[in-house]
Amino acid sequence: MKKICALLLTLTMLTTIIPTAFAQNDSTVTAQQAQNTAIVFATTSMSDFTTQSEYRDDLINSNARSLMQYLDDKREVKEIKENLFGRKLDLVAYDVENICVTDKDFAYEVYFDISFNYKDGTESSALVAAYKVIVDKNTNTILAAITNDLSGGTLINTTIGQTAEDLDLDYQLSVLSNRNNMSTEGEPYDLEEKVSKLTAYWESVEHEVAEAQDHQNQELVDTPEQLDLNLPTSPYTTWVSFTESDRDAMRSYQDDWWNGFNPSFANFTGEGGDCTNYASQVLNSSSAPQYSSSASGIQGYTYWYYRSANARSTSWTGVNELRSYLLRSSTTKGPKGNRVTTFGELQSGDIVQLYNGSDFYHTIVVHTQGGDPLVTAHTSSYSGLYSTRYGGIDYSRIHIDGYYR
Repeated sequence: MKKICALLLTLTMLTTIIPTAFAQNDSTVTAQQAQNTAIVFATTSMSDFTTQSEYRDDLINSNARSLMQYLDDKREVKEIKENLFGRKLDLVAYDVENICVTDKDFAYEVYFDISFNYKDGTESSALVAAYKVIVDKNTNTILAAITNDLSGGTLINTTIGQTAEDLDLDYQLSVLSNRNNMSTEGEPYDLEEKVSKLTAYWESVEHEVAEAQDHQNQELVDTPEQLDLNLPTSPYTTWVSFTESDRDAMRSYQDDWWNGFNPSFANFTGEGGDCTNYASQVLNSSSAPQYSSSASGIQGYTYWYYRSANARSTSWTGVNELRSYLLRSSTTKGPKGNRVTTFGELQSGDIVQLYNGSDFYHTIVVHTQGGDPLVTAHTSSYSGLYSTRYGGIDYSRIHIDGYYR
């Protein structure tokens, strides 16, 4: 409700600054018309899977300068990725889902998801992307819009773990409110920096891909001594390395649930994101035991377990908390991992966590090993090559060796 109220205030403020864009008349646009406009705009002008001949930029309000710049930057990022990776994106099918229209007095806020199935080069891939679009009630044109799709997530990394409703459009609306501001000052990204990081990332991947074959058929086994030479005493001192059966089980779990929600677990999508809950479920599908507390309620990251939404450890659902648990120095019960320096060392069930400069904010699970591994994730749901979705974003790689029992 806070976000909705804040946006309503922003839109109300805009009516006093740019009345021509928001003034109502006798032919006010209906919610259904606004919804249709938003979806047409998203699927023709914002999507990573459309071409220039399909763009409907005529749907954009003439004052929406920041949105126009955002679209130009998205298209540039898409082109740079395709040139760097040497792969084209080819759409197979899409569905628009979870549509919601909210009346904001002088404009409609339309948010929805689009489920894309596509070919990434030769690799079958899928993504559920979130979209939020603000439609002017008077002109039925787009005032602001944002998405966490493939190029949108590269531009504004933190949107990757957000739902459509949570996507932040304040920076576009603030530019819209100042008709004399022709600059893009205040945008939450630096395109030059994004391109530089993307290029540096891919150069490192090209080196790793050549080495990845050396890891393809290896089981990376670490003894407790290799993980920590001064382990604290614990009632759990038996170390068990993951077997190929464990890796297969974690891969199969991803196949079943990367774009769905296992009813045995709560869905935390609207409560900070479901990415780490999903990663914990993947780990749980192996033979690794949970480490639970007998206390009721939600316990800290020194444990790792799930009984219900209100009886679990913070490490089951929290990005930083799972990281702390997996990289712990103690030999307490449950899975344990260590940081590695190449993507080729990651195997099915291992994780990559994205970093924003102060915190880790998103957890991704490896499906198939490789220098550019196939990965899956929740919030938003993704199944495809790591580079296409997450390339150029700061990260940490954790190889989960096995568990204590």
